[in-house]
Amino acid sequence: MSAIGNPDEDILFFDLERIESLLAAFEAICRSLQVSSKDDPLAEIIATKVAEASATGERNPNRLRDLVLLALRNA
Repeated sequence: MSAIGNPDEDILFFDLERIESLLAAFEAICRSLQVSSKDDPLAEIIATKVAEASATGERNPNRLRDLVLLALRNA
């Protein structure tokens, strides 16, 4: 199952495997950047970047982590 959503809405639904992959990537990036609180503004940026990277079809949490860290370094 891939992302499902109404193009007119901002809500997407993901299967459990994809959610676990996104969460693993998010947590690894937060550890790498020493973001310890989900209230940190950088955590929202990280979450957005992980979602954007996964929209390309990438599901491997290590590759998602690397793509996001590279994007953040180049920002």
